[in-house]
Amino acid sequence: MKYVKPLLDFIKLPVPQKVAFCRFVIICLTDNPLYPNPDVSLAEAQIAVDNLEAASIKSLDGGRSIVSAMHDQILITNKVFRKLVAYVDRMADGDEVKVIASGFNPSKEPKAKYKAPFAVHLGANKGSVKLVARAVARAAAYIWQYLSFNSLTNAPEWVIIGYSTTASFEFKGLTVGTEYSFRFATITPESTSDFSSAVSIIVT
Repeated sequence: MKYVKPLLDFIKLPVPQKVAFCRFVIICLTDNPLYPNPDVSLAEAQIAVDNLEAASIKSLDGGRSIVSAMHDQILITNKVFRKLVAYVDRMADGDEVKVIASGFNPSKEPKAKYKAPFAVHLGANKGSVKLVARAVARAAAYIWQYLSFNSLTNAPEWVIIGYSTTASFEFKGLTVGTEYSFRFATITPESTSDFSSAVSIIVT
């Protein structure tokens, strides 16, 4: 039987997605009999998330000290939720159902399917990136996605940004100074592959 752990993948999320994800975890842990006494109180976790959201909004006005304060709050929030991950890991003891009930994403066993290496580079123009994957034999097309924030569901979700017949794709119009995550899959005559591991980059 596989041992499933809660992931720390929320750490790499851009701030809006991180806030939404952390709020979801708090909702899942509140009055959850599987997790009666978290190592960090949910009230403290809520304060950390609220402060992060407030700092993020202030940072939109620019200013080095304001942006620095936001990054400090990111570290504080990450520290709080790292402790919650450790608590969930201890209480769940490898049970995938219990991990999912916490709101954190569960680890998965590696799949046998080959996943091509993937890199994201800053584009030639401001607010653009170039996505580059190793070409896959017999691939008819490549599907490119990025992690976006859905204001209707108040949660992060993967959105298709385009298709290409080659193993590269340029995406423009991104917000400078924001961190984005990308991934891709291939379409062959037989099937559509799993999506690659995500790669993140701060756009300049």
